[in-house]
Amino acid sequence: PPTILSRCQRFEFRRIDAEVIGERLKEVTESENIKIDIEALRLIARLADGALRDALSLLESCAAASEGKEITYADAEKRLGVANNEAVIKLFEAALKNNTAEAISILNELYKGARDLSTLVEQLIFLTRDLLLLLNIRGLDLQKLQSSFCFTNESFEKIKALLPLCTRERLLFYSGVLSDTQSKMTRYALNKKLMAEVALIKLCELDLDDSATALAARISALERGLPIKGSHVELRTEQSTPSASTAEKAEQSTAVITEDDDDEVPWFTDGEEKEALTKFIMKNL
Repeated sequence: PPTILSRCQRFEFRRIDAEVIGERLKEVTESENIKIDIEALRLIARLADGALRDALSLLESCAAASEGKEITYADAEKRLGVANNEAVIKLFEAALKNNTAEAISILNELYKGARDLSTLVEQLIFLTRDLLLLLNIRGLDLQKLQSSFCFTNESFEKIKALLPLCTRERLLFYSGVLSDTQSKMTRYALNKKLMAEVALIKLCELDLDDSATALAARISALERGLPIKGSHVELRTEQSTPSASTAEKAEQSTAVITEDDDDEVPWFTDGEEKEALTKFIMKNL
């Protein structure tokens, strides 16, 4: 009731900026004589997600494990269960190249290394966000990008190298799949590894999803001449016609455009007619 509210004090708590948290952590480490690498300090500030108390808890955990030694970025990654930047970028590159086997292999290695899969999915979400910004805003550098995970200058160059493989539609589809996976991991106490594997397969195999965002991702990939299916599918174009001796084998293992073919997705080249592409999309996608 208004009579009660008028006699109350109202406190609105907001998330603290990562830079402010980092400055406070620096003061704490100096006062407590804790040796820590500046990149490790920034990583802790990012992982705290706006909560200073959580940041101090993470710092305390890293300091206890260091036994008086300097806390490096690698030490903080291992202690906090965060996948290193190189592994995350390689995983994302495998998805963009439709290499399902490599993506699952990297995930298994991270899982064996006791990396937290929920945090890994979050890292992939922020990497997707970074690539979207780089695609839409010219002239961004690492400082202006302000990535939610502390990428080094070397890692930033590797991220920019992924841009030729990306389309805006595909990245938006990735963002949706990863966000949905993260939400499920948070709400349900199910097998997180299984959820992560299913999400990676969706990212690698665009044709497995029939949503509007997946359709837009496939069309944009076809327009750019990028693959939309995994490497296990052998695709054939007009430029590579099989010989008569291997015609039967090629007919079984390659994708061709026929009136009755609803399962395979052919590879279109720039020289093929737009009418054939439109007909295929309307019929199969």
